[in-house]
Amino acid sequence: MQDTLNLLCTSRRDPSKSAYEEREGAFDFNQTPIYILGTKALAFVDQDERASWEAHRGDCYVTGRYPDHYYLLNFFLTHTKGVRRTGTYRFYPANFKVSLLSKADHTLLAAQQFLQIIKQNTPPGAADKITHAFHVKALQSIITDTTPPRVEALQPPRVNGITAPNPISAPTSNDPTAPRVIRATKQVH
Repeated sequence: MQDTLNLLCTSRRDPSKSAYEEREGAFDFNQTPIYILGTKALAFVDQDERASWEAHRGDCYVTGRYPDHYYLLNFFLTHTKGVRRTGTYRFYPANFKVSLLSKADHTLLAAQQFLQIIKQNTPPGAADKITHAFHVKALQSIITDTTPPRVEALQPPRVNGITAPNPISAPTSNDPTAPRVIRATKQVH
């Protein structure tokens, strides 16, 4: 908790550094993760530390970090009411919102921004204006979702009324062991 506050506060001696950096040196967020205390998580247990019948993971809450160890956090386990230190875990934060925009929505927003930029910067030449208009029209069709089809519409068939023969009623194989061939074969003794 104190390290988190020191990361947020500036140093009194050098305002360009954090108080943590002044005392401890540069903080490596990749090596030592910082999470909100009390965040719900699943802590996994290594095979060497558990019995063969023991659960592989347990519901727990974050209680701290280990700055001298790579990627380790301290957890409070709810089912054993004990503390576990592990580097394999998964968090389930309840206070953070996940973006509800899909990739298509992000594409539409980007296309709309491009369209506004293109409309502001119109080229002076005639050939440039034609290509500019083409790109503007393409972006507008993306935004309004009226993109032209990539494949042209199918033409009606040239031959009408012919249907394929039924493969069950008219067999085309010459299998000598087929029942109909055996029945039609003349018996020789």
